[in-house]
Amino acid sequence: MTSYMQRKFYNLLKPKIFLDNSLLVTSVHSGTFYPDFFLRNLLSDKNLCSSMEDMFVNDLLQGIEENGINFLKSNISRSVIDLNRKDTEVDSALIDGIFPYKTEYSQLVRSGIGLLPYRTTKGDIIFKRRFKIEEVLFLINNFYKPWHSNLKKISNNIWNQMGRVTILDMHSMPDAKGLPDIVLGNRFGKTCNLDVMNFFSYNIERLGYSVEINKPYAGGFITKEYCNEAKNIQTLQLEINRKLYMDEENFTKNHNFQKLRLDIKMLITDFSHFLKSFDYKKIINE
Repeated sequence: MTSYMQRKFYNLLKPKIFLDNSLLVTSVHSGTFYPDFFLRNLLSDKNLCSSMEDMFVNDLLQGIEENGINFLKSNISRSVIDLNRKDTEVDSALIDGIFPYKTEYSQLVRSGIGLLPYRTTKGDIIFKRRFKIEEVLFLINNFYKPWHSNLKKISNNIWNQMGRVTILDMHSMPDAKGLPDIVLGNRFGKTCNLDVMNFFSYNIERLGYSVEINKPYAGGFITKEYCNEAKNIQTLQLEINRKLYMDEENFTKNHNFQKLRLDIKMLITDFSHFLKSFDYKKIINE
């Protein structure tokens, strides 16, 4: 199997100035890299796989580190392995052999969007054969585990310095009837406080966008797993409707892309300033 260097699959973009806020922005589904063995096994058109990606979200977030914010982004396609799932959410029907540890047949797996997703809004991704055990373990050991190991490490570094962390997990969603421009998810009030939700709701609407809370997306694995109320670690998922910035049929950015990019950058930067009022209280109290 081809040997890959881990640094290809995620990047941490750090502020050049001294870190003075507790915000960490993540983008887990916007990568476009496909391993050779995955492409060789693909029977469907690759565009079907691409339709599952949070296309251009990494580009929308370009430059936020210049405003003093840590930004961790994945470069591997969500179609290859979904880093926003448990590593046990594996559909055994996709694998040739017996998985070496217990798997979980969750609702996401049953819906075709587990760790190894194949169901898209445009149809199911078809493979020539089932994946070998060693191929799946390669994906977990080289892509999944390094991502989460580094996310934990960065989060711990911020916590050690600031005494709190807020993880903003950025995504995009395919347009559908009735969907707003932006959906905020905090697992129905479990992963971040009302002040954070009010900040985003108010400022998103002030920018002219519609917003919903926890409907239809309430937050995925990262939002749930990395929240820790006892340690003052909050998480929030933010979904952007793709109609705002791209043509979903031909995978191109539309005329509104640059405006949305600037709005998102301003929104996140303002949020980092909002958080500083809490961060400085912690420093003063010491």
